[in-house]
Amino acid sequence: MYGRNATLPNHIDGVGHWVVLFSLGNNCTFNAGTGKVGDNRMQPNQPVDSFTFRSGDALVFNGDPAHVAIHGLYRVHNDTSPAGLPR
Repeated sequence: MYGRNATLPNHIDGVGHWVVLFSLGNNCTFNAGTGKVGDNRMQPNQPVDSFTFRSGDALVFNGDPAHVAIHGLYRVHNDTSPAGLPR
């Protein structure tokens, strides 16, 4: 759960299994990308794509270190949650 002004720097989990993220509430700008295979450390300025992660969306990726799945929360877009959800 992330608050209205939350961010989460780009990182690599390296958990060794699948990761499932759900967005419920406000939309956010989310970053995702990949580093060099075999290098599970974050390097400065590794390229990522940004997209709007909307309420109701799910993101699934392989969190094994070999996949080098970079991801992070750039910013939350306040007051964008669907009608009927708590603000």
